[in-house]
Amino acid sequence: MFDPGLSYEYHRVGDHSGLTTNRKHVEHLTIYQFRTESYPYLIEVEQYPYQIYVFKFYRRIHKKNKHRFNLMTNEGKCSRIVGTCFSIFLTIFENNPLASFGFLGSHTIDEAKHIIEPKNETRRFVVYRQAVQNYFGMETFTHFEDTGTSIYLSISNKNEDVFGIADKAANLINQLLDL
Repeated sequence: MFDPGLSYEYHRVGDHSGLTTNRKHVEHLTIYQFRTESYPYLIEVEQYPYQIYVFKFYRRIHKKNKHRFNLMTNEGKCSRIVGTCFSIFLTIFENNPLASFGFLGSHTIDEAKHIIEPKNETRRFVVYRQAVQNYFGMETFTHFEDTGTSIYLSISNKNEDVFGIADKAANLINQLLDL
């Protein structure tokens, strides 16, 4: 279903460590770009303490939109877009086997249709969770989820203290959600 072999060709736009000043706890930011048959997209990869990478993507045209992560594209390309994120993570993981990753399944906001999805167990969260579990399984990563906030975290089992990292990550996440 989510096969990184079916991902879009992507390229690194650049490293933007200077853009992390307004992003609490972000140590490094790398931006990638790819194009579906219809639209160009950007993927922001934020690196947090404990070698946790968080993937965020959106259509390039929405770059300055405050709801860019909440908008639906209705393109029907979810599996290839998520596969592209997986492909990027696998490249990171090959170079750093202690790398872990996470995501927030943003709630949908469609002002034109007057739709604001609740933030708990969003449709995106359900899809991303299933994709991660199907593709990465349980041997390489230990998976943690918070359905109340639609946050999912996969910690590399090569880390010595997987549950300790999960606890520290939870504290970071709680600080970020309090902003």
